[in-house]
Amino acid sequence: MNNNKLSKASITVEASLVLPIFIFAMYAFIFFLQVLNVQEEIQQGLLRTARYCEKIGYVYDYVMDYEAEEKSKQTDQNQQHENEDSSIDPREIATYLITSGLMQAKFGEVIDQHIINKSCVVGGMQGLNFLLSSYDVETNIADIIVQYKVHIPIGLSIIDDFYVIQKSKVRVFVGLSNTYSEEEDTDEDCVYIAETGTVYHESKDCTYLKLSITKITGNRLDNQRNSSGAKYYACEICKPEHKQQEYYYITKQGNRYHSNTNCSGLKRTINVIKRSEVGNRRACARCGKQ
Repeated sequence: MNNNKLSKASITVEASLVLPIFIFAMYAFIFFLQVLNVQEEIQQGLLRTARYCEKIGYVYDYVMDYEAEEKSKQTDQNQQHENEDSSIDPREIATYLITSGLMQAKFGEVIDQHIINKSCVVGGMQGLNFLLSSYDVETNIADIIVQYKVHIPIGLSIIDDFYVIQKSKVRVFVGLSNTYSEEEDTDEDCVYIAETGTVYHESKDCTYLKLSITKITGNRLDNQRNSSGAKYYACEICKPEHKQQEYYYITKQGNRYHSNTNCSGLKRTINVIKRSEVGNRRACARCGKQ
C-alpha cells in the first residue's frame, strides 16, 4: 500500500521537473521562429530598397558634375572664399543621400512597419540603424546594412538582448557618360564598320553603309542582278515565296530579295571601333582617306 503511494508521488515529481523544461523548449522554439520571420521580412525590405537604390546612382554623378562646374567658376575668387566653400563637400552630401538617409527612408516605405513594431526588435522601426551603410565611388557598389537589437522575452538576467546585422549589396546604375577628353580624342579617332563588313569607313554617312532599297515587281525578279552581277535569292528571314507577290524589295549590295521593308535582313548594324582595332579590314574605296 505504501509502495504504491510512493510510486505515484515519484511520477508527480518527475512531471513537475520535466514539464517546465518542455514548456521552455517550446517557447524558445516559437521565439526562434519569430526571429526568423522578422529577419526574412527585413531582408525582403533590404532587397526592395537595393533595387530602388540601383536606379538613383546618377545622383552622385550629378553632384560631382555640379562640383566641377562650380570649381571652374571660382578661378577669380580669393583663397579665403575658396576655403569657405571647401568646407562643404558635395561628396559627403551625395554619399549620405545614397546611403543612410535615403536607404532608411525607402526601407520604411517598402516594409510592413506593423510587423516590425510588434516584433522582438527593440524599439521597432525606430530601433533600425542604417549608419553602417556605404557607397563605394570607385566600384559603384551600394552596401545597405541595417543593425538592430533583438529582445529575448525571458525573465532571466543572465540572458541579455543581442545585436543582429543584415545587409544587401547592389551595383548602382550610373549610366554611360558621353563625355571624353580632348586629349583622348586627338590620340586616336574612330571608324565605322558594318556588322559583317570587311572594310572600314571614315564616315557613318558613307553610301555603302546606307542601304539603298529598291522596290521591284515579281516578273522582274529572275532577271534582276546586284552590283556584283549576282542573282537574288529568297531571304532566309522573311522567306518570301517566289513570284507569289506583286512586289519585292532588294538592295544593290545584297543578294537576297525580301517580302517587306521591315525584314531585319534589310537592316544594317553599324559598329564604332578605334582605328587601332581595324585589323585586316581595308579602307572603303568611297569614303577612305586618300
